Amino acid sequence: MIHRIILTATLLLGIFSGAQAQLTATVQSIKGDVLVRRGLDENWQQAKTGIVLREIDSILSGKDGIVVLKLSSGVVFELGSRSELDISDLRNISERDMFLWMMSNKIKTLDSKSEKQPLRIGNVSVVHGESKAPHTSDVTEQSENEPEFEINGARALYNHKLYPNSIIKLHRILSTYSSVNDCGEIHYLLGKSFSALNKNGQAVDEFQAAILKQQEQKCDRPSWLNDARESMNRLQAEMQ
Repeated sequence: MIHRIILTATLLLGIFSGAQAQLTATVQSIKGDVLVRRGLDENWQQAKTGIVLREIDSILSGKDGIVVLKLSSGVVFELGSRSELDISDLRNISERDMFLWMMSNKIKTLDSKSEKQPLRIGNVSVVHGESKAPHTSDVTEQSENEPEFEINGARALYNHKLYPNSIIKLHRILSTYSSVNDCGEIHYLLGKSFSALNKNGQAVDEFQAAILKQQEQKCDRPSWLNDARESMNRLQAEMQ
């Protein structure tokens, strides 16, 4: 039975990956230090206005960096400072595609635990090597805490109301950096994203996880803590 589910998920993901036109992003404006990485090349280069980035490319902003991208879909996307995104993170992803991706990754985890051949699926984001730190400019030192840059990238997706995109990116961050000391912020952003999609059950679970992680890591009181508690209580009341 599980193999049928794996096959179905794989086929559907293949359809999803192949059906969409390739996304491109043109750099419209740059402020401060902004770097780009082409394809699987691990070297970062200074971004320039007018260059066209493809799905396999990545972009990274430094301490004071801000970059505005014009997507081939016509959408204008602004990435703030200390943030990293793969251009593929900006694809048009529906809720159905999002849940299909989540389901396939759960199956992949189960299959891995059973020591069988791991499920290979089309990813929604480009995969690079171990070392992703740029080799030029002062962004090198700033990006040593790499999860922070990726979390900021996910926050930018959320701020642009790309909620399925932010959910997928946040799950990928949790998978890549399982022991990241974020004081629960990733789960908080997941809760906000699920709440924006009216997925109240998932949102409550993530808010609870965020609060628990903040307590376990004994972090200073984060700015989002009150909102997490209020949002969780409100959604729980609505679900009764």
